[in-house]
Amino acid sequence: MAAFLWRRSLSALGLLFVVSIVSFILIQAPEGDFGTHYKTFAISQGGMTEADAQKLADQIRVRYGLDQPLYLQYLNWIGGIVTEGDFGQSFTYNKPVADLIGERLWRTLGIALTCHLLATLIGVSLGIYAAVNQHRLGDTASTVLAFLGMTIPRYFMALLILYWLAFIVGSPYIGSLFSPRYVLAPWSLAKFWDLLLHIWPIILIATVGGLAYNLRVMRCNLLDVLRQPFIETAREGAAGEESDPQTRRTQRAAPARHVSGRHPALYADRRAGGGDRPERADHRPADARHIGTPGRVRNGDDILVALPGADHRQLHRRSASGSTRSANSHGRSGMSTQPIADARAGLLADDAAPAVQTTRSQTYLNLVWRRFRKNRVGMTGGVLVALLLLTTIFADFLAPYDPAQRDRDNIYTPPANLHFVSDEGFHPIPFAHPVAVTLNPQTFELVFTEDTGVRCRPEFLGKGWNCTLFGIPMNRHLLAASLECPWHILGTDRDGRDMLSRVLIRSQLTLIMAGLVVAIAVTIDTLFGIVSGYNGGTVDHWLQRGVEFILALPELPFYFALVAIIPRNAEPLHVFFMLAAILSLLKWAQLAREVRGKTLSISQLDYVTAAEAVGAGTPRIVMRHILPNVMSHVVVVTTLMIPIVVLIESFLSFLGLGVQPPLVSWGMLLNAGKDLQNLGSYPWVLTPVVATLITVLSFNMLGDGLRDAVDPYQH
Repeated sequence: MAAFLWRRSLSALGLLFVVSIVSFILIQAPEGDFGTHYKTFAISQGGMTEADAQKLADQIRVRYGLDQPLYLQYLNWIGGIVTEGDFGQSFTYNKPVADLIGERLWRTLGIALTCHLLATLIGVSLGIYAAVNQHRLGDTASTVLAFLGMTIPRYFMALLILYWLAFIVGSPYIGSLFSPRYVLAPWSLAKFWDLLLHIWPIILIATVGGLAYNLRVMRCNLLDVLRQPFIETAREGAAGEESDPQTRRTQRAAPARHVSGRHPALYADRRAGGGDRPERADHRPADARHIGTPGRVRNGDDILVALPGADHRQLHRRSASGSTRSANSHGRSGMSTQPIADARAGLLADDAAPAVQTTRSQTYLNLVWRRFRKNRVGMTGGVLVALLLLTTIFADFLAPYDPAQRDRDNIYTPPANLHFVSDEGFHPIPFAHPVAVTLNPQTFELVFTEDTGVRCRPEFLGKGWNCTLFGIPMNRHLLAASLECPWHILGTDRDGRDMLSRVLIRSQLTLIMAGLVVAIAVTIDTLFGIVSGYNGGTVDHWLQRGVEFILALPELPFYFALVAIIPRNAEPLHVFFMLAAILSLLKWAQLAREVRGKTLSISQLDYVTAAEAVGAGTPRIVMRHILPNVMSHVVVVTTLMIPIVVLIESFLSFLGLGVQPPLVSWGMLLNAGKDLQNLGSYPWVLTPVVATLITVLSFNMLGDGLRDAVDPYQH
């Protein structure tokens, strides 16, 4: 144990050393340094000439050692941290970084521990309640809560809470932990209550995700435990305690083999040497006849055998040495013939029993499908995913407008009210009335008024904007609308572009990004996991240290750091692929560890050992025995990883750190919702969030159903 702890401590120190090097490289990766930034600031804000600003920048570089080689800068930086706890100087706050960390450390730890405790206590409690009350109202409500918690993007939840606080509640202090009068006041009960009134949105947003995850994991694991044989035995024992005393005595007197499933066909008293010896046999003539396994009657060293086939009525005794003789010839004097007669009678009676119907054996995929189609949540998710993929593929055909077409006459037009019924009767294709926008001179608010005298109806399979479908130019659309009579179901944005068309078309880029990232990550983690788990030894050790390094990186800060090193003048397509590579780099490690664990368990099974014994090579064992058995887990994780990538990409694009124009994803469409003023006046700009929620929810439901179905033998 001591040697193991020593090795792990050395590995942890090495891991910290590598993390420090990577962090330093990421800090230095963006173009320029603080001297460059200060030079620009001095020219733009201080009115200095370029020569004077350059001299000032050079002085700053010399003062802080920024003119030295990178390896010396790293040694000075890490040496100050290790020996003096000096993390450097913050140029933004003009304070030591260590002081800034110390001021915020305890608040961060307090919030993190509070969120963790709430997520654990509430999530585990709800998971236990849902598992114990499976398929009841509480279980359904808990499942819905878990899916919503895993689906709703955190930034969207933050926007909704900020919108509610700013425009509905009218809270004056949103961006602070305290009201102005409590900022410098000593701690008291009133100040603590004021802190709770300001900090609850942060705790709520940070707790929901972990609570939903703990709820799902606890429910799933507890359901597996509740179906185990020892739980069933305990339940039967508890039920027996409620029966009458005579029944309890009978159950306690029952032989152990009977309890374990043995069929007590024959019981007899054998008198030998003046003593009584109970004699019992496991008699299964019907099963023996149908599956070819003889029923047996055990008597000391002798076994009474009901031979299968045409002569199965003849009961024989097989001695321990393997010889068979007639049951009528007694091996020992005084042996009773009653057991043999009873066995023969049982065999003869079984001839009149109806034949057992044989069923065709089913393949693994058939068993998985049979179980999956019984899962309503999984089937619903599968249908939604199929519809989503079809909508994405035929998005150009379904979009009524050109997503890039600007219309200055319809800026920030609200969603149209669709009408299916009029004085003329029912209309299969709904119509809408154009909206006139005016400004209220008193409140300065926009007023939207419908012109009921005009009906705008799209043309079914009509001609519209030019697009391509599978490389074929076309201008026919399912519902083609005109700009002269607008038909905007989801409204328009700040440039008058139709939101429905933009959501449909931009889904292609979002799902392509998710598919590309998942494909790269799954390929890497499957390869690393199998190689690490099957080879073991030094290979496993170093590969797992690499996995630990990736898992040790703080995910969100490293996303920001890696995205920051992308050149600003790079082509949008290059930015797209670099972003996909960054997301893949940070998402493969967890699944690699799970695949390694699966490989370790599979490599110890008998058929793998047998394949190695007959001389099968490593590639054949991996491809024929290990890979097929881990693919079910990989498929499930893939369906659950896609919504995670969709959320990460939309979040980065929402912040302006994702894909760049002219490439547009759902996250970039949501970028307009960052301004609370726009969000309060034009809430329909958050329409892409609905599409994101449906996508994430669909894949989560599908993955949840597949996870339950991929192991049809577990119960």
